[in-house]
Amino acid sequence: MSDDFLIKLLGKFETVPIASIDIDSNNHREIDYAHIDELAKSIRERGLINPITLYHPPHRVRYYILAGRHRFHAMKALQHEVISARVYDYELSDYELRVIELYENLHRKELTGPEKDQQIAQLHKLMQQIKGPSTTGSNARGHRITDTARLVGRSVGSVVGSLKMDEAIRNLPELGLDKIAKRSDALRILQRFASVISNQHIVEQTSAQEDPLLTSYITGDFFANALPSESFAIIECDPPYGIDLSGLKKSADSAAIRTDYNEIPAQDYPDFMHKLCQECYRLASPSSWFILWFGIQHYNICSAALQSVGFVHHPTPAIWKKGNSPGQTNAADSVLGNAYEAFLWARKGSPKLHQKGRSNIFDYPMVPQRQKVHPTERPVMLITDILRTFAWPGMQVLCPFLGSGNTLLAAKELGMPAVGFELTENYRNAFVARLEKNK
Repeated sequence: MSDDFLIKLLGKFETVPIASIDIDSNNHREIDYAHIDELAKSIRERGLINPITLYHPPHRVRYYILAGRHRFHAMKALQHEVISARVYDYELSDYELRVIELYENLHRKELTGPEKDQQIAQLHKLMQQIKGPSTTGSNARGHRITDTARLVGRSVGSVVGSLKMDEAIRNLPELGLDKIAKRSDALRILQRFASVISNQHIVEQTSAQEDPLLTSYITGDFFANALPSESFAIIECDPPYGIDLSGLKKSADSAAIRTDYNEIPAQDYPDFMHKLCQECYRLASPSSWFILWFGIQHYNICSAALQSVGFVHHPTPAIWKKGNSPGQTNAADSVLGNAYEAFLWARKGSPKLHQKGRSNIFDYPMVPQRQKVHPTERPVMLITDILRTFAWPGMQVLCPFLGSGNTLLAAKELGMPAVGFELTENYRNAFVARLEKNK
């Protein structure tokens, strides 16, 4: 697109006397005066953000409104004498009017990131309808992505991203991308969806001669297991925390959690923990360890559940210090960032520690967000250290809530046979894909 055409399309900016402007005689739509009052209040507070669009016939004194009638009436109501306008000396086609409308919309502060992506995509398509799609070669013509980038003042890469996001919003409405305020959050959800599809494809292509780890990862309800009693020397258990995890995470994480993560309502947590501890006590061998991760506000509930079924636990929990993380909080002005998690270490019978004299602090950095396949994923090195602290090679490991499957990887590293359960098939697919990619 030539600079001349761009200048022609964007019109000429002028400050025009309001008294010299007429409403277009071809436009008889009713004025919403309630909206006028609201708009006038906004203009009084913030000023006129977008100029109106006027047609000024050559050699004529009067101007005619093409777009922005409500803004015009709001400025009149405020008794302004002049108004900022984009002025054209030729009659605009419907396509050109729509381009100007989209261009103005892009400067509205209340638009979300995905909404701006949709506006940019529509603008690009309209310009191609006006100028034709781009061609290559010595006689290249038509409207290109670089032209749209210049028109909206963005990089070519950003415009390409907008076109892709608009396509995803139209083709994948079930993801709700158009309802996500930040574009970065919408992109994370889209990337997560793409990862799920990729993982499913990898699982379908996985060799029939499966890795033994794959048979250890069982998709199903832990409470419906048919495992024999007193089979496991160590149980590493990370149940849902009963803390509304989706409400505590950032918006994009929250959307993913609502889809995949099986949270327990807070009012049901005491009964859930008692049922969990009871089943784990049945499966624990006569001399065994039980590692129970928990939300610190539920210490009393978890402690009572452990003791009610026969486990004995030390009153002081062990701590996973998350490396040099500043901590996570959604209220930084009033709440300190949480940079640790806790687990209770309980015993059945009289087991001995493998690593005698070790402290109760486990210091390991978090799994980087982009590498996570599960919202509460813990690093393999951390789980390896915990298993090594409490158990010996050859001891059977159980993980009732597998999630990322990292407990299986840690147990394999230590020569400990392991088995675990997970309700959500997507997490098992991600585990399978990770194994295949690391071969």
